[in-house]
Amino acid sequence: MHFCFSITKKNPAIAAKISVFKSVSLQRIVASAGALWLTGFLLIHITKDLTASAEAWYFHSTPVWFLVMIIASLIFVYNWKRLKKSGVDTKQLYSTLPPE
Repeated sequence: MHFCFSITKKNPAIAAKISVFKSVSLQRIVASAGALWLTGFLLIHITKDLTASAEAWYFHSTPVWFLVMIIASLIFVYNWKRLKKSGVDTKQLYSTLPPE
């Protein structure tokens, strides 16, 4: 699986319209800092949730969130494979945004 962390490589048309931070280096720094910040919040939330006392497992949001994400991921993978099997070029279909 290929991940592209640079919008300039993935979608140059959208990258050309960025007006807040023109510097690609600054964009990457801000994006990385944001990802680290959100990861930190997620880890704090998970730690506090799992160490808190609750009567039953379903009163903790973390296991419920994981369950929902697993079910949603399975639905996504099923439908993605179904699209590919029916001959849809998913890369082409999702390479551009729909008109606003």
